[in-house]
This record gives sequence, structure tokens and C-alpha cells, in this order.
Amino acid sequence: QTCETLFDRLKTLAAELTSRVKLVVPYGPDCNLICLALNPTGNRSLRAANALTRTLYEAMSVRADLPVQSREFFGSCTTVPLAQLSTEEKQQLSSDLGVDLAAPDDDGVFLLRHTLMNPWLHEYVDAYCQHLRALIVEHAP
Repeated sequence: QTCETLFDRLKTLAAELTSRVKLVVPYGPDCNLICLALNPTGNRSLRAANALTRTLYEAMSVRADLPVQSREFFGSCTTVPLAQLSTEEKQQLSSDLGVDLAAPDDDGVFLLRHTLMNPWLHEYVDAYCQHLRALIVEHAP
């Protein structure tokens, strides 16, 4: 339920941020996992899209040089190698994300990965989306 709530809220967030980024959930929620891909609006480079997503991940990752309490939310990540995607999947992702996957300049799509283990965390979904929105506004052109 929490994943479905986040999935729905991310659609709203994506619509709110269209002037800055394309925010895509490339795979619908399955169990307790949702992944996000982001791309600066107007950008066609997969490498640049991955760079933005990595910047957001770094703002939410655990670091040895920072106290864990300095992070409002924590994130994890994954990379989907393009070689693992079918032609149809590449075409769909290219269209949704707005990057050129016919002649990609990177070998995979870097994703923010969210694992929601607690079904009673609905109240945190809006807070997380506000946090993500602030990070996007800070880091997206």
C-alpha cells in the first residue's frame, strides 16, 4: 500500500516539476520496491540524466564523513544495464525519460531505489516527496 501511495504521489510530483526534470518510474511498483529515473528537461544525454540522479542519491546516501542524523531521508540506488533491456523496453524508456537510447552515451540507467518495508508509513510519503522536490529544485538546472 505504501508503494502504491508513493507511486501515485510521484506522478503528481513529476507533473509539478516538468519545467525542471522528467521524473519517471520506469517499472510499476512491485511488492515493496519503486525505482526512479530523472532527466533534466530538454536533455537527451543518458550520461547527464545519470549524473543528476547520482547527485540526488549522494544527497541521501550514508557517508562516513557525516553523522547519520544529518540525513532527513536515506536512499539507495541501482543501475540497469542497457544490454539487459529489450528493444521495446529501450524505446519506452527513451520516450518516457527523453534520452537518446538509440546511440547512448552511457551503458546503463542509474536509478534511485526505494524499498518500503513498513506498510504504515503513508505519512512519510508526502514528507519524502517534499524532500525530493527540494533536492531537485536545488540540483536540476
